[in-house]
Amino acid sequence: MRELIHLYYNNRILTASQSYSFRESSVVSTNKGSTLYFGSRQSSLFFRFYEKDWEQAQARGVSVDEIHQTDGFKNRFEIVLRKEKY
Repeated sequence: MRELIHLYYNNRILTASQSYSFRESSVVSTNKGSTLYFGSRQSSLFFRFYEKDWEQAQARGVSVDEIHQTDGFKNRFEIVLRKEKY
């Protein structure tokens, strides 16, 4: 995930989609994780990449290390496919 973010900031991501965005949440020293979107939520193809470990740590009030130990996951990648509108 951090490599994708690095590529995003250095304009090294090539996509057929005209739309992509990056959202990073943090409060002082408490990181809530990062999310990278490709495409529009209204389009027939939409990608979402995010740091699931940080999201779950925040939601459960535990450390990211504890999430790694108990659940074993780190990042989540989602592809949303919709029927094209005619």
